[in-house]
Amino acid sequence: MIRQRLIPFLMLIFSILPSSCEQLQELGLTNEEIVGGLKEALNLGAQSAGARLGVTDGYLLDETIKILLPADAKAMIEKAYAITGAEIILKPYLESVVEKMNRGAEKAATKAAPIFANAITSMSFSDAMNILKGDDTAATGYLRKTTYDPLKTEFAPKIDSAMDEVGAASAWNALFTKYNSFVIPSTQLLFGLETINPNLGEYATEKALNGLFLKVADEEKLIRTDPVKRTTDLLKKVFKEQD
Repeated sequence: MIRQRLIPFLMLIFSILPSSCEQLQELGLTNEEIVGGLKEALNLGAQSAGARLGVTDGYLLDETIKILLPADAKAMIEKAYAITGAEIILKPYLESVVEKMNRGAEKAATKAAPIFANAITSMSFSDAMNILKGDDTAATGYLRKTTYDPLKTEFAPKIDSAMDEVGAASAWNALFTKYNSFVIPSTQLLFGLETINPNLGEYATEKALNGLFLKVADEEKLIRTDPVKRTTDLLKKVFKEQD
């Protein structure tokens, strides 16, 4: 349970630290202590975020981040349901794709921590102060700005591998092959059907990363109104000065 709450520790620091260098000095906190404490909490939090999403149902049973079929593809498949028997044939394929996409994202989520760590290591005092003085998702914004592209680059092959391993790729191809078999001149005319050939890897990578950052942002906002245990020396020192 403790590790499950590590990501909020950084946000706790943000919620209680003052927002100027002078006030930090009055609390007896050096620049090195502030940046070091933020890096420590961020590193632990990144590991926790990846670990919490990287378990069975970490994505699938969380409706806020669950990966669904692309909206345009889902709409087109539902159009095909108007054809007699199409829904019975296509729906099991669709359900299988959704489940396996989320299983692939869960499998890949544990790979995020090292990439977060690289961005965290390069955090400067200026970065830390901007976060401290920022809005209720400033920390998440910093991580997204500094890690999204490298995460996407690193995640793409890991997502592809995870999707293959859990059978999502084959389920995806089976769904759209089956759907496209319904796209003939008469159904195009009567129901407006069009062939679908979306890219699973690119779509799944984007959705998995968006879900990861959404959960970090949710935790950050929550902790600003719901502080948790003081678990680091820096937290204890700051609270001692604030009490």
